[in-house]
Amino acid sequence: MRQIKTQLCTSPRVNWLDQQLRAVPRFRNGFRCAEQAEIALAYHDGQPTDVLGVLPTAMGKSLCFLLPTYLWARENGRALTVVVSPLIALMMDMVDGVERHSKDIGDFNLKAAQLNSSIDVAERRRVRRSIRDHELNLLFLGPETLVQPWTYEMLADAARAGTLRGLVVDEAHMVIEWGSEFRPDFRRIGPIRKLLQDAAPPDQPLRTLLLTATLPPEYRGQLMSSLGVEEGIREIEHRAIRGEHNLRVLHFASHMEKLKQLPKDVRRLRQKGAGIIYCAMRDHCEEIAQLLNSRGLGTACHFHGGTPTDIRREILRDFRDNRLGIVVATDAFGLGVHKRDVRWVLHFSMPESIDQYYQEIGRGGRDGKPCEALLYYSPADKRLGTNNQAKVLTTDKFYARLRAMREGALTLSRSRHATVRLIEEQTVPDYSATPKNKASLRWHTTWNYAVLVRAHELRWIELGPDVVYEATCFLDPRATVASAARSAPLLAATGLLQTLRRVEPTKLELGVVAAKHKLDVRDLQREFFDLILEGKIILPREGPAWDTRVLIEDRTNRNTERLSEDVRLRLNRQRAGRNDVELMATYAKSTKRCRRTHFYEAYGYDDLIPANGCGDCDVCLGKVQ
Repeated sequence: MRQIKTQLCTSPRVNWLDQQLRAVPRFRNGFRCAEQAEIALAYHDGQPTDVLGVLPTAMGKSLCFLLPTYLWARENGRALTVVVSPLIALMMDMVDGVERHSKDIGDFNLKAAQLNSSIDVAERRRVRRSIRDHELNLLFLGPETLVQPWTYEMLADAARAGTLRGLVVDEAHMVIEWGSEFRPDFRRIGPIRKLLQDAAPPDQPLRTLLLTATLPPEYRGQLMSSLGVEEGIREIEHRAIRGEHNLRVLHFASHMEKLKQLPKDVRRLRQKGAGIIYCAMRDHCEEIAQLLNSRGLGTACHFHGGTPTDIRREILRDFRDNRLGIVVATDAFGLGVHKRDVRWVLHFSMPESIDQYYQEIGRGGRDGKPCEALLYYSPADKRLGTNNQAKVLTTDKFYARLRAMREGALTLSRSRHATVRLIEEQTVPDYSATPKNKASLRWHTTWNYAVLVRAHELRWIELGPDVVYEATCFLDPRATVASAARSAPLLAATGLLQTLRRVEPTKLELGVVAAKHKLDVRDLQREFFDLILEGKIILPREGPAWDTRVLIEDRTNRNTERLSEDVRLRLNRQRAGRNDVELMATYAKSTKRCRRTHFYEAYGYDDLIPANGCGDCDVCLGKVQ
């Protein structure tokens, strides 16, 4: 991959940006490639306001928003970029990295924070104060946090104040891969983006930057549609397949055969340095970590979605600082983890797509030196991947849940073309069979965001953010209802403020009152948050302070909804998933075609395929086992 050490091109603006970067001690060598500079400049200048940047792993995607944010803050004295990130591990790593390197960035220190399920209430309030006081430059959060009322109202205030300059969606391909079923809140980024755009001043429009290392051609249209990005988006792509990986595949008949071979391979690989072992299941992560530790193959730690937050943070730092040599993980570990000298990546099970596999082996060789990418394959891997594609809610169940949600919703307003509703969340126990055929009790919602996202994709509804339906609070002893009314005239006019008490908690029914007086519930919500910030109302020390519902605009009636539309959507999704599994299995079973060729074809780089193969994989070397 091309390293830029001199002038990037003849563009005066690109050369100016390159000079700004070289003035920072840590980046004195300039941009790594021309596309990196072009993405950073497009995001900084906002021409156009929407940019898609595709840069291979280790090519410095983060710099594309770090440098513009630094320059805005230097020019205006304040600037905030919000980065939507898919994993807590990635957020932790990015915040640590910004804090670690901020001392190198001239006379201005970038200040970063994160908001996610691991952050307590006190820290959330500190973050809000730092945004209000224009002290924070980078905020990392997940989509589930972004759609919460407290978060997006805070960011809308920052946009109105001219502090919020941009919204970055990191690892943007996950919007498509995870957004339909697994993490549907990814598909709700679009409405929040529109909300923040509307709040921004006309002379300082909100910029949107979508970043990813890989984006198959068939994903691009889906991504733009999901996020509500206009056709004028600028796409900047570094068309290349990384060459650091020595690609190998081993074939097995069973799980036990894999376990028997694993210690032998890890003993050899450990001599090269640190590595990652990816597994499809949490149980396998724990089983393998225990096996390796019992064989004296160095310290191995398991890492998956059930790993406690403090343990995750410790594993990340120990791995990055070379105190831990092996991480055994699900795909919860990996995206954006910045360790440059990972020397090997072993997949104990076959991933479900070429894109997922390429992303995960991309954790290795980020320093440009060789990295072994070893895949264990068995026919059971393909069967598991294919079966997973069938786990999509059937049309009958989907429509039944959607109908139940509508019937239990609070109607805020009606017009000829739409009905605005608040959808209620209800939790019930769900007894499900585990892989070991044991009943397990888990709590889940009778409706779920995946149903709403699916209806949104069918254009039956317009999906909005979460809003506060009702809240519990006290009147501060030092405040009066009259003083609170000056900050919250709508709450006063509807009589809600008059119900507040200093001793006993009061329940404010914002949703019901909004429906009764035909008000926008978000206006009441905004005044409620203003009173909290001003210290005029106090939230209870224990228990939830408010309940939320989902705001939707129901655009259809029974005559326009056709279940055949959902059948087509579901079948197309399942067909695409099975095709991804088949292509990955073809890669694993290949004995005659260069393995790297499969990556070129997956990303539409057919014109870049080497005529004589890569020369490094086991197929090209004639060492297929």
